[in-house]
Amino acid sequence: MRPPFDRVYCVSLARSADRRKNAAAELAAVGLGDFRFFDATDQDDPVVTDYRQRGAVATFPPCFRCGRRICDCPNNVLIDPQVATFVTFKRLWEEIVANDVGVALIVEDDVKFTDYAARLVREALTPAGLAACGMTPGEESLLRLGWARGADHAWNGGFSFVPGILRMANPAFAMTNALARKLLATFTSIDTTVDIFIHERVGLKVNNHTLFPPLAYELSASTGGFPSLIRAKRIRAHYLRQTRPDDAEAIEAAERLAAQQITRIEPREILCVGHPRCGSRYMAELLSAFGLDVGHERLGAHGISSWMFAVDDDRYPFAANPGAATRRDKHFAAIIHHVRDPAAAIPSIIVENQYSAASYEFRRKHIRQGLGLDLDTLADPVERAVVAYLSWNRLVDAMKPHLVARIEDGEETVRRFLVDRGLVAADFRPGRMPPKDANTRKPYKGQVVAKPVLPPSAWSGLTPETRRELRQFCRTHGYPDPA
Repeated sequence: MRPPFDRVYCVSLARSADRRKNAAAELAAVGLGDFRFFDATDQDDPVVTDYRQRGAVATFPPCFRCGRRICDCPNNVLIDPQVATFVTFKRLWEEIVANDVGVALIVEDDVKFTDYAARLVREALTPAGLAACGMTPGEESLLRLGWARGADHAWNGGFSFVPGILRMANPAFAMTNALARKLLATFTSIDTTVDIFIHERVGLKVNNHTLFPPLAYELSASTGGFPSLIRAKRIRAHYLRQTRPDDAEAIEAAERLAAQQITRIEPREILCVGHPRCGSRYMAELLSAFGLDVGHERLGAHGISSWMFAVDDDRYPFAANPGAATRRDKHFAAIIHHVRDPAAAIPSIIVENQYSAASYEFRRKHIRQGLGLDLDTLADPVERAVVAYLSWNRLVDAMKPHLVARIEDGEETVRRFLVDRGLVAADFRPGRMPPKDANTRKPYKGQVVAKPVLPPSAWSGLTPETRRELRQFCRTHGYPDPA
């Protein structure tokens, strides 16, 4: 007997041939072979970017799950695959409404039906069974039928439809036309995942039942039989070790994907950022003197002082711990832009440019990408150092820092800032301030290189444009103009 669904949908990316093959076989095996694929929205679809640009996707902070800035939720920020999945299901609700589908069964393409599922389809999903759960087109009703495999999936020969029991049942669920309309009317923006939206936020407020035991689970989260296309999971690598132990490349790729995908933002209080050789080590030591764990090119409990965090990159050339390797998964409550007198900084930067290829090439790449300037086109080392200094500080300015502090005399400015933010007690005074020359004898490949002494002609020889920008920088920050 055909189950009383007006339509059966399988949500699937058009490119996922292996998953579609799986879904077709699974549905046919339980008597649900009369279905249609609903093409999912991919994470790189322009519509995902459009939602973000319109401000229609929640950003961090806070955590979209618990509403706190600091929490232990393993996924506290909405990533593009989650946004695309929400867009997919919203399109599906629109499809159900537009085509006047009374009651729809929806499964995902990595669905796996249990050994007893065919019997439940015959005995539980009858017209009478569904009517008893309010599964009629005009009633706002939800029926959860499958979720991540666990103790719920134990079969004892019977079944029950239990009202008001929450399960994240996107792998398999049924909904009415009236519920599709309700979901569309409730939607304003993407501020959670679509399973939470369907099954908890809206689902618990309408007529809702959950079938025990469930019909199905999803292979990606439950066994790793398919890689998750939303949040990469280590269970995939475990599955490959069990089924393809000799496929080291596939196992390594699965491990790498699970480790590299950013699904959580790490919140910290302070980011200190400026140009290299301009006091990043000193700022870390100054904040440490105020009792904060802010590492120099090391992510501490309260933050980091790193010139590289001025720009976005998947890997920074200098990182003292894994947390310092990229800013992509970090959020800082406050950004301090530290600056240094150009007359003192430029000689050090000339040495940095000449003796640290990794530092120079990293800055060159991002200045070229962000500002359209190529440092390699500047033959004069003084001009190159000044342009690098000014350009990097422009990139920091674009971050809209909360405070600008001069290395030479910024201790009290920083102290008041920390007090205002509640990070330091108003009467706190460090026992000892760090020396400002903490990194003045920075070694390059084990050797300390003497800084050049620049004559007045070195400054006057700058191009007019560079001289104007340097003069403005000095005027802004209260430094004497060396040019």
